[in-house]
Amino acid sequence: MNYDFRDPAYIFKNENGKLSSSMPEKTIKNLCIECGKQNKILINIKDYEDWTGTSGGPKKMVQNVFKWLGPAQVELLITGIHAECWDEIFKRTR
Repeated sequence: MNYDFRDPAYIFKNENGKLSSSMPEKTIKNLCIECGKQNKILINIKDYEDWTGTSGGPKKMVQNVFKWLGPAQVELLITGIHAECWDEIFKRTR
């Protein structure tokens, strides 16, 4: 299935329309540094702990932890920049 990950309806879902597991959830909120819009991504706590290294083990790379997220969603986690602004930023640099 192809999703437009710029559509906020998919921010909270994987390819089956659900979170990657039934573990407790955590909402990550950040602001886009380009436009100031608030972003929210719902993830499970275990994934978050693996990514940040707070699970007791070493930090894991975001793309290895959140395999169920699309590239635009991973970018939201890393930088807070949503897809529309990302496209606009790099359009200006071409």
